[in-house]
Amino acid sequence: MRFIGLMAWAACAACAAFSAPSTASSTALDPSLPPGGNFALSSWKLQLPVASGGSVQEIKSTDLVAGYSSNWFSTAADGSMSFWCPVTGGTTENSHYPRSELREMWTGGDWTFTGRHVLTAKCRVTKVPDNGRVIIGQIHGHLDGSEIIKLYWDNGSLRAAVEPDRSSEISLALGSNRLGDTVEYRLEMQDGKLKVTAGTKTVTYDYTGSTWKTDTYYFKAGAYVQDNTGTSAVGGQVQFYQLGIEHNGQTVRIADPGRGIRILFPDAESDGASIARDLKGRVRDFAAFRREIGRFMP
Repeated sequence: MRFIGLMAWAACAACAAFSAPSTASSTALDPSLPPGGNFALSSWKLQLPVASGGSVQEIKSTDLVAGYSSNWFSTAADGSMSFWCPVTGGTTENSHYPRSELREMWTGGDWTFTGRHVLTAKCRVTKVPDNGRVIIGQIHGHLDGSEIIKLYWDNGSLRAAVEPDRSSEISLALGSNRLGDTVEYRLEMQDGKLKVTAGTKTVTYDYTGSTWKTDTYYFKAGAYVQDNTGTSAVGGQVQFYQLGIEHNGQTVRIADPGRGIRILFPDAESDGASIARDLKGRVRDFAAFRREIGRFMP
């Protein structure tokens, strides 16, 4: 069996068995594990609301995978990945507001608008600062004014903040969401065309202009509060139940329920035997995995 055939077989099985890439279902999340035990975090680093050297403290992906947990990043009683950020926290160099937030560290590096790039998430906003605003997902670049999408929970409403230029932004409404309600969202950038979906609402925005082609970008997700006044008991909390990323369809990510294990297929010249060995090395219970996807084979 050649790679292309097996890739199509595995990808179809993955789509049927798991509705979103690299996710863990709420029924499979284990409250006794740290976030790295329930979610695939090898492609992320964590920015904390803790001042350090003119910016903030960061936790490397290897430490997240190894089981890092703290007051700002932990597993909640229902097994979700919980981000807590007090308004008194430290800030990054170019921001006035603190965050407990994952920053994508994709193995291929930060990406351009060419191709298709997707972040999918399922979460609940469970606490907000006094002004009621917290950002739960972003696509961010390196140049000034490069926050091309900031997904806000804003006093019971969801909105996508996009940028007509690098010095201003406009808001696109995405409906209402009460504190504690589940929101499933998707940030998709394909060849400069942005599509943002939250629940049943979708908005789009065009970034095909040359202004945006000189930068590289990355996803962010967590609790980025938009307030910096109050006591250390005031802040934002966001709990995630699913989190996945995909780039150009070249990586198939399959969730091992309860562990969020990621599978990266080898190159296109590999044969079926080597792929099977690769899968077996990456999935803790390969026999169970094979039985599960086998249900979707002809």
